[in-house]
Amino acid sequence: MVKQYINTEDTKIKALVSKLETVEQKYVDWFKKRPSILDQYPHDTINNHIFIEQEGSVPTLSFWRYSELPDKIKAECLSAYKEVFSETAA
Repeated sequence: MVKQYINTEDTKIKALVSKLETVEQKYVDWFKKRPSILDQYPHDTINNHIFIEQEGSVPTLSFWRYSELPDKIKAECLSAYKEVFSETAA
């Protein structure tokens, strides 16, 4: 589950969270092979690798510097972000 420090009631944020959860499910085997950094989860989650911040009108998606996400998963996360926010960022 993706939880961040932004307005999670925003329609676009909900769409992004949904897309990121889809990415996590696509690579669930990769995540399940890794231990969680939090005791409340049985294994690693996408939430341990990304964060979403909002200082202006458009949120940003970033990766924690300790993230070990493979490049293909990072690329899919960024693609999900662009799909949701492309017309906003333009």
